[in-house]
Amino acid sequence: MNKIEKATRIKLRFDTVRGLLPVEDLFSLPLSKGAVSLDSLHCKLKQKIKSGTEDSYLNTRSKEQDLDDLRILILEDIMDERVAEIKADVERVQKNQRRKYLESLIAEKDVAADKNMTKKQLLAELDKIT
Repeated sequence: MNKIEKATRIKLRFDTVRGLLPVEDLFSLPLSKGAVSLDSLHCKLKQKIKSGTEDSYLNTRSKEQDLDDLRILILEDIMDERVAEIKADVERVQKNQRRKYLESLIAEKDVAADKNMTKKQLLAELDKIT
């Protein structure tokens, strides 16, 4: 069972200033801007985990610590996916810009080639169209 499926089955919630959020609501949060973002939740959880740990060898982990670890893993997965989507979007935009630029160069070459045609060639080309 994957992390998100497990979290959904146990009805795992994330504590925010807006209240408790289910896992599915995390996908609509911004990556890093605002009071409630994936990054802010991640930082708060990391801080909570860090402040709650003791270096005792005999200290056993609580269920809440295990749930916080799961929350961290889920947030990291969602953030990784979001970053990958952003990178893919940027690459797609760059490719589209490059394609448009190359198409404009091709159009310029076509115009230059047409301007170099003789009158006889232009008339023959015009006859093909009509």
